[in-house]
Amino acid sequence: MNFLYKTALDFVQLDPKDDVYRFIGRKLKEIIGDSIVLVNSYDKASDSIRVRALEGFREKIKEVLKIIGKDPSTMSFPIKNEEARNAFISGELTKVPGGFYKLTFGQIPKSICHVLEKFLNVGKMYTSGFAKGKELFGNTLIILPKNVELNNREFINTFIKQSAVMLRSKQAEEELKDSEERLKILFDYAPDAYYISDLKGKFIDGNIAAERLIGYKKEELVGKNFLKLKLLSVSDIPKAVKALTKSIIGQPTGPDELILNRRDNSKVIAEISTYPVKIKGKTLVLGLARNITERKKAEEKIQELNKRLNLLLKQRTKELIKEQNYTNYLSEFSPDFQITLDSEGKILGVNRACEEIIGKEREKLIGSFIYEFIPEEVIKKVRDKILKEKKLKNIEITVNVPKKEPLLCDFSGAVFANIEGKDGIYLSGRDITERRRLQQNLKELSENLEKKVSERTKELREAQDQLIQSVKLSIIGELATGVAHEVRNPLAIISLIVQHLESKYADNYQIEKLKAIQRNINRIDKIVYGLLNFSHPPRSNFTYHNVNEILDKSGSILENLPSENIKIIKKYETKLPQDWFNSDCLEQVFLNLIFNAMRAMKNGGELYITTSFDSIRKGIIIKFEDTGIGISEENLKKIFKPFFTTSKEGTGLGLSICQNIINEHKGNISVESKLGKGTIFTIFLPLEKRKEKKQMVDGI
Repeated sequence: MNFLYKTALDFVQLDPKDDVYRFIGRKLKEIIGDSIVLVNSYDKASDSIRVRALEGFREKIKEVLKIIGKDPSTMSFPIKNEEARNAFISGELTKVPGGFYKLTFGQIPKSICHVLEKFLNVGKMYTSGFAKGKELFGNTLIILPKNVELNNREFINTFIKQSAVMLRSKQAEEELKDSEERLKILFDYAPDAYYISDLKGKFIDGNIAAERLIGYKKEELVGKNFLKLKLLSVSDIPKAVKALTKSIIGQPTGPDELILNRRDNSKVIAEISTYPVKIKGKTLVLGLARNITERKKAEEKIQELNKRLNLLLKQRTKELIKEQNYTNYLSEFSPDFQITLDSEGKILGVNRACEEIIGKEREKLIGSFIYEFIPEEVIKKVRDKILKEKKLKNIEITVNVPKKEPLLCDFSGAVFANIEGKDGIYLSGRDITERRRLQQNLKELSENLEKKVSERTKELREAQDQLIQSVKLSIIGELATGVAHEVRNPLAIISLIVQHLESKYADNYQIEKLKAIQRNINRIDKIVYGLLNFSHPPRSNFTYHNVNEILDKSGSILENLPSENIKIIKKYETKLPQDWFNSDCLEQVFLNLIFNAMRAMKNGGELYITTSFDSIRKGIIIKFEDTGIGISEENLKKIFKPFFTTSKEGTGLGLSICQNIINEHKGNISVESKLGKGTIFTIFLPLEKRKEKKQMVDGI
């Protein structure tokens, strides 16, 4: 009880910067003792858990990273079954069956999970969720060593429930903080001017749009009364005082039109509404101001236009009133199609371009509803916007034309008074379908160009790498030839002298030293021979052979080798087709791969040599599969590079020479391996790729 009481105080006093998950992990470790504790958070959007704290194996973390291949604290695990979800929501300790693989919902391969369990000496595992009702905030995983039991389960359950309450509280604090930050962003970057003042008219805060509206910086206004700043025209001060009085008694005001004096002495017309708000228990005034200067000018022009239209309409004859022919108000020869509507969406008039685009005569269009071409909900939104703002500019609408593809049109509009004195709607539309299509084509061409440039750059880099490799090989070839002439002859003389000295001395110590010299001479000679083989691969005529025969010839050399604990199993395709091969070179490749496999199985094992025919690619496949120690992923990337070797006795040229020989046969050689699982070398030799060899021999 003392522990829980102290922990509850620590929870309350926890610094917001501290990691609450690590705090819970350390406390659980303190209760349980020898164990590994993981504390995870829960993400509702992805329905997954993420590792947030690990306690109990900090000294082994580097080895764990190597085994898994990634940092556990960066991993997340989707909850893939209801059984696990129900166990988490229950908030009770539950024993985890099935080991790490089931625990991670199959995110980590079984083989790696088994290695982890052995490495960490894993015994029993328990899990519990941090939950309240059906709401999950995270979970904890307790991993005990083998032969260790979990004590204090009731104590642990109580602490987990205490932690769930804390996590819920922390989450609520973060949500409140996020909400306040979002509200601040909305306030600062709102398109309209927002300001806050007290009930005496003193400015407290304002946003960026408010600064643009009046030309003052916020810092210049905060703490000052708007009545003393002369921001308002003298005639509008009574309006402002009246609005402030309403705010005092808790009533909103507006929208009211006021003329504001900007810092540069220019004037703007603003539409201002105010609302009384409570902030930290204090009543303040939130003001919303919109610059309507341009709108007022436009309204004046529209009003003037309406007066002129009304004057013209009154002069029309009764016949014109009866026919409702509004086409005369439209630009008959405009390339844009133009329509006049009543407030219900009925077509009153169209111009010639509208007839041509829609494909109907004027007489059939007038009196019908525009909903036939534009959805009713779209027209209603447009109508409401025009009637409210008296104008509309640059809104894109899709027009459904009979027996044609839909058109994307850019519309503008305005309100006018029709001959009956009611509001009518004027719409002018321009077909931008082709323009949008061209823009899309241009975008696609740009993306394709970027892709082609990227592909060409990659090709050039690969060509550059091949050129550099070719130059390197050329240099190695010249070096190898020089070494052969300058080194092998002196080595032969030294070898003869050593043999002569061995016959003269009877002292075992001296003889051992001479043998050591001879071994190193042999090693140098082997390296020189390897260099010559790499730079100038041995060549002989291509002859007609069966690959199985070449393999048997290579295998016969192994009969006298001490390989009692190594079993060679051959699985040959009996009907393997013959072809033209350099048998001496292929025998060298096969021997190299067999010797490599035997070195990898010093403690015994099995080597499977198989051949088969690939009917799709028209070639022969040869595989050498051993059960040896395997090759690491890092070494696999460098296995065919010249001079790379993992053996103290090797020169690092064997596999490079093998690759050169297979390339000469127009084939390829590949390798796959896992540490402790063995290695597979695969050779593919295509048929009918060496016709020129066959023709040359037939001609002779």
